Amino acid sequence: VRFVRDGDGYAIENGYFFKTVEGTVAVTVKTEGKAVYTADVPVTLAPGARAGIEVPQTPGDGYTAVYFNLSGNATASGFFTLDERRPFTVEERAAVVKTGKNGFSATYGDVSIAVDNAGRLTAIRKNGVQLLARPLDIDVARAPIDNDTEDRARWKNIEAATAQMRSRVTADASGISARGFMAADCRRSILDYEITYAFTDEGLKIDLDYEIPEYVGDLARVGLRFAVPDAYGRIRYLAYEGESYIDKHAGYVKDVFEKDVDA
Repeated sequence: VRFVRDGDGYAIENGYFFKTVEGTVAVTVKTEGKAVYTADVPVTLAPGARAGIEVPQTPGDGYTAVYFNLSGNATASGFFTLDERRPFTVEERAAVVKTGKNGFSATYGDVSIAVDNAGRLTAIRKNGVQLLARPLDIDVARAPIDNDTEDRARWKNIEAATAQMRSRVTADASGISARGFMAADCRRSILDYEITYAFTDEGLKIDLDYEIPEYVGDLARVGLRFAVPDAYGRIRYLAYEGESYIDKHAGYVKDVFEKDVDA
């Protein structure tokens, strides 16, 4: 049993040859992570049959997604994006930029940032209060899992665990940009990147573009790592749920989540 797009709507399909599927489909539409519509739809599907599921147009403003969950004599789930508008204004704002011995700083309104000569974001301050407990940098390593048996030796050989950001940093009124590569000491690049920091009316926008050299194959992960002070107990973010691995990433749900910050 599976859920599919059906023109401008959605449908459920019974892929069984001899089994009639009976149950209830729970429909949930979320905007910015909060439910704006729910319904329970009873279904009875003969073998090979297909039935439409009505999902009303919602007036939600922001990232919107629909979830389907079938319960009964068969189970199935589905997830689709309805509106991928981002939850922040993408128009960038001009900042006041300064250059120092240890890097660059930029200020817009009551928010200021600092970026060191390696391209790491070392400070985000709002009204003078530091919002980072550790710098934000690019992370390409993690503890291996059982599925990584064939990759462990390769990741160890390229010294992914000790790779560091090595950047040429530039800045102007549009923001701060760092172009460079990740590598361990005296080793060649395992990731070429450009990371930019720019202001919008809602806050700080960070863009990361990267390319993995062909000889590397793939990396355990590519992401941004940082920490916030203990005073910030919860965070809200648009991302894929949990940590997505290369062999099952398509099964993860992209949505707006809210969770406690790990101690």
